[in-house]
Amino acid sequence: KKSTFEFSDHMVRIPMSKETYSKERDCIFNGFKCIVTVLNEQISLLKDNSISSEKKLQALKLVVHLIGDIHQPLHTTNYSTTKILLNGFDENLNMHYLWDVYGVAQFKMNSKNLAEFLLKKNEAFSQGSPEEWAKESHDISKKYFKPYFLGKNKNIILPDDYLELISTIIETRLKQAGIRLGY
Repeated sequence: KKSTFEFSDHMVRIPMSKETYSKERDCIFNGFKCIVTVLNEQISLLKDNSISSEKKLQALKLVVHLIGDIHQPLHTTNYSTTKILLNGFDENLNMHYLWDVYGVAQFKMNSKNLAEFLLKKNEAFSQGSPEEWAKESHDISKKYFKPYFLGKNKNIILPDDYLELISTIIETRLKQAGIRLGY
């Protein structure tokens, strides 16, 4: 059975020049829904007692995946595939991959140990909504990588300590995603 889940469902394209999320402006592109709409739909399905277990399982899988995605700042901008240059890394690196892969890998832990590490600091986070999570990620993206773009869509040279700079942000976003998923 073919899934109708599309790449665009993983992101929302909030312009860097904007402060807030707007469904009309940011959520529909190329005829597909954005992550905010898809998350809200899937969460509603999980609450609906009239749907089958199979549909609920599919909705749960999507919610788990998309809550992780929406907490990654580069899922809230259209600059995520911009090529970057960072000493010691592959020349084909892009910002999205840096945050998704190397950002987490820098903790040098398997998933079990990383989960235990994240749970050690018992922090409280507001539950919020997909719209609020997208805004949080957008605010982070504006602070931690907009300065490197300066209106260009070319190769970006990041400082050598960039991964260290974003490590606490990645740690916080992983915790928030996990806690919010548990609600």
